[in-house]
Amino acid sequence: MSAPVKVLTAGMLRHRISIDRQVNSQDVTSGAVSTAWTEIASGVPAAVEPLSGRDFIAAAQSGSSITARITLRFRSEMNHAMRIRHGETIYRIKAILPDHKSGHEWQTVLVESA
Repeated sequence: MSAPVKVLTAGMLRHRISIDRQVNSQDVTSGAVSTAWTEIASGVPAAVEPLSGRDFIAAAQSGSSITARITLRFRSEMNHAMRIRHGETIYRIKAILPDHKSGHEWQTVLVESA
């Protein structure tokens, strides 16, 4: 028996997130490098799901620091150097998992609280 197929519907994406990219700049006088975050997308529809107690315990036992799962429509620019903001919470991206069918419809992002 095969695993059930997850279908992404607009109603599932009830949260709005922002996606930030890290930008490094170097001072021309001192040579010091400074790091800042710039927003590349805001109001992105997503499903933000904190890990259940069982999932959290299993993650902790395996040494993982994952605290939530965020599902959103596929974005080719997403990478591990970015971060996601949901309300006042900032999340570091730990893993980006494509959908199992085409890999380009939706993605699940495993995150930890910053």
